[in-house]
Formats: sequence, C-alpha cells, structure tokens
Amino acid sequence: MATPAQSLSISAAKSTAGIRTEAIGAGGVGEPTRATWACLAVCVAGFLGLMALVLLSPDRLWRDEAVYLPSVPELHRLGLSRAWLRELPGPAGPLYAVVHAGLEPLTHLRPWGIRFATAGLAVLTVLALGVDLRLRGIRSPFLRAPALIAAPMLGVSIGTAMTEMPALLFFCSSLAALLAALGRAERARPAAIVLAALAGLCCGVAITGRQQFLIVPFAAVVLWRRATWRVVAVYVLFALAVPAPIFLAWRGLVPPQTQYVGEGISIVNGLLSFCYAGLVYCLYDVSWLARRRLLNTAVIALAIGLNVSWGLLRRLPFHDLANRYLPPGVRPYYGLVGCGAMLGFGIIFLGLLVHLVWERRDDRFLVFLCVASVLLLAGSAKTNHIFASRYIATALPMMVIIGTERAPDTSGKAARLALGCLGGMLSLASDLTLI
Repeated sequence: MATPAQSLSISAAKSTAGIRTEAIGAGGVGEPTRATWACLAVCVAGFLGLMALVLLSPDRLWRDEAVYLPSVPELHRLGLSRAWLRELPGPAGPLYAVVHAGLEPLTHLRPWGIRFATAGLAVLTVLALGVDLRLRGIRSPFLRAPALIAAPMLGVSIGTAMTEMPALLFFCSSLAALLAALGRAERARPAAIVLAALAGLCCGVAITGRQQFLIVPFAAVVLWRRATWRVVAVYVLFALAVPAPIFLAWRGLVPPQTQYVGEGISIVNGLLSFCYAGLVYCLYDVSWLARRRLLNTAVIALAIGLNVSWGLLRRLPFHDLANRYLPPGVRPYYGLVGCGAMLGFGIIFLGLLVHLVWERRDDRFLVFLCVASVLLLAGSAKTNHIFASRYIATALPMMVIIGTERAPDTSGKAARLALGCLGGMLSLASDLTLI
C-alpha cells in the first residue's frame, strides 16, 4: 500500500504529464445520468438518419468520390510509387486511396459500399475519441464521444466517401496513444516510448490523409517538459517521418497538379473557419457565452454591423439550403447578417481558447489541444481556392474533448445536439439532391 508521500508523488507526476489527476484511473467511473443517455440517443438517431439517407442516395459516384476513387485502380497498377503519388487528382494525400483499396474486397468500389464503409470508419473514430475521453478521466466517455456525430458539417463526410474520415480515425487514435504515453512518462516506463512512437505513426498517417494535421506535431512543443521530452521528441519525429517521403515526391505539401491550392493566403477563409468552429462548439458547451453575456452580445452585434457595412464575409450559411429555399432578394442580406453573427462567434471562440491556455496552463495536454485547434483552424487560410465548412473537421475531435470536459450533459445539450444532427442530415440530403 502506497504511503501518503508516494501517493502525492504519483499524483504530481500525472499532473506534470498533462492529465487531470482527479480522474486518472477512473476511466469515467460513475453512473451515466439521464441527460447523458438522452444525448447518446440523439446522436445515435442522427447517425441512423444519415444511414437512411445513404440507402436513399443515388447509385453513382458523387463529388470527391468521383475525383479520388479512380486513384485506387491506379494504385493497384503502379503501387505506392513516386509516379502514382505525383498523379493524385486532388490536394488530399494518398491515405484515401490506400484505405479504399484495402476495403475493396468488401465494397467492390461501388457507391453504396464505399459510403457504408466510410460510416464504419466514423464509428471507429467515435470509439477512438471515447478512448481519448477516458484517458482524460471524463465520466461515461464512450457514451459521450458520439457527440462528434452532431457536428453538422460531418453529415456529408459520414454519409459519403469524402476524404476526411480516414484521417480523423488515425488522428483520434494518435491522441489516445499520446495521452497513454504521457501518463507513463513520469515513471520512466519503456512503454512510454513505444506508445509515443505509435502516436507519432498514427499522426503521420493522418497527415497523409489531410495535410492540415502537419501543424499538430509542432503544437506538441507545449508538452515539452523535463519528464516528458523523450515522449514528445519521439512523437514529433515519427509524425514527421511518415509523410516526409510523400512531400519530397511532390516537392511540396500537395500533389503537383494542385499546387495552386497552397499559393497565397485567404484571410476570409481563415475567419470563416473560426466562425463555423464557434457555432459548432456551442453544441457541446454554451456556458462560455453566459459568463460574459453583455460582452459577447456586444462583440456579435459589432461584427454584424461591420459585416453589413463593409461586406467582409458574404458566404451564405448552409448555402445549399439557402440557395434553394430563400428568395434571391433576401439571400444577400441573410449572408451579410448571418456571416456577421458567425464572425462574432468566431472571435469569441478564439478568445475562449486563448483564455483557456492561460487559465489551464498547468494542464499541458489541454493547452496542446487549444493551441493545435487554433493552428488547425487558422490553417484554413492556406486553402485559398475554396472554402467548405467540412474543412474544420480536423479540429472537431479536440473541440469535443474540450467541450465535454467543461460542460455536463443536460437536456439543453441534448436539444442542441439534436439540432446539430438535423443540420447534418439536411446538409447530406441537400448535397445528394434528395430534397
């Protein structure tokens, strides 16, 4: 039996590693509340709704499916060669083709097959996120992780074979391995290095699917401490080593045919990224809005006024639905006011992340999540050719972790998650021209 001094030492070690000490080892101990079951039921219903839409979807390739899926037969013909890498048809990396080549015996590369396979990857991603929550000591982690499904922009990524989900699966897995490695770093266990290498490999694979994740290993510098530097160094080394040969073959961060994607910076796209992130974060945690109600209202009102006056952002929120159902004369005003409100949410959300970095600076892993989220969202400014709300998908798992830690499950949260799920289903139905 450990002495009080030994217990204090172990507790301090875990705190240094960046994991909340009060919940370590609990693994989410405690009976789930009725609100937690309600939130879970909403998310499961939302997922089943997406699957119903997949069954109703046309039996033909759609958007990214039509662009990226032809690279699978080319992979069979050329293998993982320099020639194949340089001929990839879009800016996303080779992970998409590799995953669907591996699943081909099940899907036969048919539209419904690859869509249900992508939905299966989404389920695995939720399970990996549940492990992340458990290692953070959050109660009922596997019941709360499905909240990820409620993010409206993930509806299309779950219901069709887009490029996000394979990368998200490996990224959530990398967070779990990194948390486990940090938890063992203080006690100098050899397993810490093995887990750090596994975390780096998973992150590196995620980078080969969505290059935006390249910023995450650099954000991991905030985890660097005397007791954890070996874990961090191994993690960063492996995370960068995996995609390095691909970038060398491309002579850049994207395939040669799409080098224009990374040219220049679009401030508007960067702002839009924070706008959508601020709105989505409200699904998981609205307490931050109530704490500074007057200030937040003033920021949103000011952002609306500036956007209406200067027209900084003109994108239509839920543009497919807006173009279909709003009268042409109303759309410009809807875009100006809606984008102004979103801009306000984005500014407030950025302020929240900055505040959390200072307020919770002793929790290094939470600081890492906040810094990585800011960098990933800001990275949308480098995708200057077009903006889609699903581009913030890379930051969503971290937003779920942060929001779940800060806010308990309530009936209000279940209602918000229901709205998010409904938004995702409407977006998927609209994109598939089912409505």
